[in-house]
Amino acid sequence: MASNKQMSPQLRAQFEWLSKAAPQHFPRVIRAIEYKSPIPQEELDWIAQQLLVAAAIYDVRTAMEAAGLRPAQERRWFENVATLAGRLLKRLGYEDAVSLAKGSLPRGLPSPLGFLLPPMQEVAVERRGDAVTMDALMRVKTLLLLLSDLIEAARRAAKRSAEAPGQSSRARGGVRRRGLTAIGELIHAIFKIYADIRERYPESGPKPKFGGPMLRFVKASLVVIDPSLARKISEVAIRGHFESWRRR
Repeated sequence: MASNKQMSPQLRAQFEWLSKAAPQHFPRVIRAIEYKSPIPQEELDWIAQQLLVAAAIYDVRTAMEAAGLRPAQERRWFENVATLAGRLLKRLGYEDAVSLAKGSLPRGLPSPLGFLLPPMQEVAVERRGDAVTMDALMRVKTLLLLLSDLIEAARRAAKRSAEAPGQSSRARGGVRRRGLTAIGELIHAIFKIYADIRERYPESGPKPKFGGPMLRFVKASLVVIDPSLARKISEVAIRGHFESWRRR
């Protein structure tokens, strides 16, 4: 489990706010996972964080499915993102994105990026006032780290898009469905959250298998992420996703 100290200050503040109120935000999720015995608060925090990530990925995947991109188009889109982010990083004075990959922030900033710090701080105060919790230098350094992460994430996504096996084809040259759908990936992510917690705290409930405890956790998590999903997806469909997840 990643330490909160490794997060950017903005993300850490968001996660701390959510995780402190996890029992209030996700009461059914907490009750479902604490089937037999309590789970430490830091693990409940982790569950809240993982649900946030799963929800964000689901939103992106849903939008991409709606766009109907062909596999080659999807791969090129990810490759373009990696290329453009790399160019921006170089324009900002950093030739090697890998040097930032491990969170090694520079002591200072190269010119002319450094000259933008005072006006950036001024703009931030004008736009958000008291909401500004970091100085401009820290925000710029966070931006550099995020750009480095974005480059690597886009490269990995392009690779997965190229390697994903085809499942069906509507017509010659048509849109090909590959791998997991958005909802399939979301439910697989929820299964993994459940399995990880059960592995670390086996006394909290039964081992991962299709049944009441897991089903309650999946349903409760879906309600948190998108209430309409919990109403649409049947137990039979969840079982099918479970069998797919188990085979993987």
